[in-house]
Amino acid sequence: MNQDGVIILDLNLVQNQYNEEMKQDGLFYYYNQNNYIFDNEAQRVIFNKGQIKTINKYNKQIIWEDAMPNSFTVFDLFNGLQDFIEINDFKILNNNNVKTFFNIKNWSVSGSIISQLETGEPKELEFSSEKSIQTKVLILSAKLLADIKLENLDTKNFDIVDLRE
Repeated sequence: MNQDGVIILDLNLVQNQYNEEMKQDGLFYYYNQNNYIFDNEAQRVIFNKGQIKTINKYNKQIIWEDAMPNSFTVFDLFNGLQDFIEINDFKILNNNNVKTFFNIKNWSVSGSIISQLETGEPKELEFSSEKSIQTKVLILSAKLLADIKLENLDTKNFDIVDLRE
């Protein structure tokens, strides 16, 4: 996604892993392919230039870690990094949307993304792996703002776990 400003997506994320369902609602702030944030009432996850900072608001813990080389997260699909995505097919839907089917090379992941035909605005993302993991992301709304100021979190009494090398 290329833009001037910050794209804010209101997301509903549902993940099924080994017959256990996990649901999260939150806001996804996309600044650029090296800087984006997922924020909800339980946590804030900040991806910034290959480093990940996870702030657990309930447990009062911050985990720092390096992104794994050649790894894949759901948020990578919004980055437009085509080198690891293989497009298989697409289907025009009757509501002015297009459903694009894809595979993630080297990860045994396949899925689809539904986007608006004329603007490319994402509406729904779904993917699964051979390891019994299914993820569905509903994009409830999307907007573009010139800039955004997230609420400052008082983390001075949080425990810090640094897993960076």
